[in-house]
Amino acid sequence: MSDLIVDVEVEGTKTSKNVEVRSSELAAVLAAIREIAALGEEAHVFERDAEQELAGDLERRSALAVIVSKCTHVEVTVQFERESIHRKFSPAATIMRVLKWAAGSKEFHLDAAAQAKANLILPGTEEPLARDSTISRYLVRHDCSLVLDLTLRDFTNG
Repeated sequence: MSDLIVDVEVEGTKTSKNVEVRSSELAAVLAAIREIAALGEEAHVFERDAEQELAGDLERRSALAVIVSKCTHVEVTVQFERESIHRKFSPAATIMRVLKWAAGSKEFHLDAAAQAKANLILPGTEEPLARDSTISRYLVRHDCSLVLDLTLRDFTNG
């Protein structure tokens, strides 16, 4: 049995914490994660960018990145021009996954050139969200909804 290093990101926080778990049994790993997250037993644990809660065999794993949230899903609203679209995502979904969905042909019907320039920002802000960050990072604690603006503004030159 080898140690499992778990990178734990808690909803509403911009940093993560590492915990070393001396067991690969799911119950022990979940207990260690919930303790460091300090959200209680009802907290949900997702592997990064996964739709379902953490489950299964961790025996062959040496490292794991997880998101801990009170939410089982997040109702995401993306606004663009005068339209809004909505979809439920796992709290562990990345901004990139939400962006691909919103900018894709099924939603706002952006062409390839517009999709390449597309970014998501929080309403009232000017900076694009990091595409590799999770949506849980931007939640106001325990609020299972998130509103984002889709922008085509060029951020490459500041």
